[in-house]
Amino acid sequence: MRNLFILFFLSSILSALQNSSTKENRNLISFPKDIETNTSMNRWLNSHFGLEPYKENYLLLLGYRKSSYKSYIPTDVYTNVESELQISLKLNVKNNILGLDEKYYLSYSHHSFWQIYSSSSPFRETIYNPEAFVIFPISDSSIFNLSSLKIAMAHRSNGQGDNRNIDTNITEVFDIE
Repeated sequence: MRNLFILFFLSSILSALQNSSTKENRNLISFPKDIETNTSMNRWLNSHFGLEPYKENYLLLLGYRKSSYKSYIPTDVYTNVESELQISLKLNVKNNILGLDEKYYLSYSHHSFWQIYSSSSPFRETIYNPEAFVIFPISDSSIFNLSSLKIAMAHRSNGQGDNRNIDTNITEVFDIE
């Protein structure tokens, strides 16, 4: 029961993050006697602190794999049924430093595989993926039909050092849109 509550809570957070960039500004609180407080509180409640969704944000309640997972620690036994969670956010930190209308971002993605259906509910694997990137717009779209060029520096790790290796191939060093 505790695990289902945690899953519900996490899915509510993901839903709020995903919808934060599409909501219209609303007056959520009304302080009729103090206009300055009313304006300030509504601005704070409607803001998203600069954070935006980056990659897909999701909570997969049930995932199944035909073969068993191999653990790097002999005492760890994982089932082939688990939940999967990914949270990914980006923050625009600067614009137009070089005068090319470019945008500079920092992002963080957190991807976890959760053995929620086993007795102790451990996380089988958690992958941390911080990233810094810049997007250069391309004004002349006649060149290969491109609208922008993205150059990124990323790190992908499970936080376990050399004793637990994950696939660290960075698939998005240069991204052309």
